[in-house]
Amino acid sequence: MSTWSVIAASLVAILGSFGAVVAEPGPGALGHGRFIPLRHALSRLDLTPEQKTSIREILENERATLAPLKDAAIQARRALAEAADAPTFDDGSVRAAAERVAKVRVDLAVGRARSLARVRAVLTPEQARRLEDARVAIRERSERRQWMRQQLWRECAGDFLN
Repeated sequence: MSTWSVIAASLVAILGSFGAVVAEPGPGALGHGRFIPLRHALSRLDLTPEQKTSIREILENERATLAPLKDAAIQARRALAEAADAPTFDDGSVRAAAERVAKVRVDLAVGRARSLARVRAVLTPEQARRLEDARVAIRERSERRQWMRQQLWRECAGDFLN
């Protein structure tokens, strides 16, 4: 099997497992939009109808707050890429663009943490424990995928450079 076949098969496996982790719940599930890993975990907590209503409202309110930040993050990353790829290197413009990316990432992290805190406040202690267990499992799978990507790069980097 060629190196490229191995790379393609690995990417398919990685992306396929990622899709399974963040697959959106079916119709009538909590909220809409990007809180997919959270929604996936919440769908397994046996929430009461009142909890579902409360959490749906929280996620909708937070989406309205976070959506502009996500758009700003995309724009900031594009600006950083453009500054880094400029024909003439300008330390100041790359630093300024990187600082904008960092600021937006901080704002997003705070918003996501606020969202999670608000959701946890609606849960019972047992549901909160189960949610945390699910979040740990998601984090571990993400770290495993990152490790696999790094290993793949280490093993195949020479093929790209030849």
